[in-house]
This record gives sequence, C-alpha cells and structure tokens, in this order.
Amino acid sequence: MFFGDKFRNILQTLEKLSTGILFIIISLLDCQESVFGRINSRQLLYSNTDAN
Repeated sequence: MFFGDKFRNILQTLEKLSTGILFIIISLLDCQESVFGRINSRQLLYSNTDAN
C-alpha cells in the first residue's frame, strides 16, 4: 500500500514536470522562431542595400 501511494505521487510529479517542460520547450521554440525571423529579415535588408 505504501509503495502504491509513493508510486502514484511519483507519477503525479512526473506528469506536472512533463507539462512544465513541454511549456518551457514550446516557449523556447517560439522565442527562437521570432529571433531567427528577425535575423533573416535583417539579412535580407542588408543584402538589398548591398545590391544597391
């Protein structure tokens, strides 16, 4: 019985951790995309000014 409760607690903790980690990964990916988007648009601007 004691081990069952322990196991259930561990599973609940893992579940909370995994949702937290997923949230962090998603926000990191969003942040990366916006940063890369800015870098790409800047590179395009620079290449256009170089061409002129």
